[in-house]
Amino acid sequence: MQLTSLLESAIKELTTALTRLTNVLDNKKREDATQQSSPKEKITQSIIPPEPQEVTDVQIRAILIAKRSEGKLEQIQKLMRSKYGAAKFSEIDPAKYAEFLKDAEAL
Repeated sequence: MQLTSLLESAIKELTTALTRLTNVLDNKKREDATQQSSPKEKITQSIIPPEPQEVTDVQIRAILIAKRSEGKLEQIQKLMRSKYGAAKFSEIDPAKYAEFLKDAEAL
């Protein structure tokens, strides 16, 4: 039973680490592409804001699992109830996922 719990915890931590690593690599790719573009492209890129990336429930669940393993379950539940009016994650409006992700990461 404890082995299963340890394995689940390890998988959750690895999932979180992979998600964050993917985000870092995506940002690095964007920076490299910006540095290689012409001055005209740079001006256009600075004027036109990038399209926001859609935050998925999988990304949020990975962060929530990591925060839970850090012992922040009560803080997560309080955040969901007070700011988002939800008793559980599935009750949060998907349109608010990006905002909730930022709030959860800040815990």
